[in-house]
Amino acid sequence: MGKVSPGQVKLVDSTTISLFTDILKGTGRDPISGKKKGGLKAHAVLPLDNMVPELIWLTAASTNDKDFLGQLKPPKGSIYVFDKGYVNYSIYKKWTDEGAILRHTAQRECENMK
Repeated sequence: MGKVSPGQVKLVDSTTISLFTDILKGTGRDPISGKKKGGLKAHAVLPLDNMVPELIWLTAASTNDKDFLGQLKPPKGSIYVFDKGYVNYSIYKKWTDEGAILRHTAQRECENMK
């Protein structure tokens, strides 16, 4: 692949911000008390060479991480790094065909997507 610029590498992850169930649907297992908090999920794309996210997308906490990938339009030669919560093989195939490079914890499962 050659030399990689840190600007080509994008880190993708999310975090959940707990709120009340009256506002948003909760995520995760039901606690013993039977009460589950609702919340927001903040999905972010952070360039490796910068501490400021390129994109932040807010959803209900119950939204699956892989749904976020459809919001991204990676340029050719960009490298996206994310965890296995973002498994979406149809998006991986599309991105690979367009020249983007993917690296994640489930790498062995989609090593030969081309």
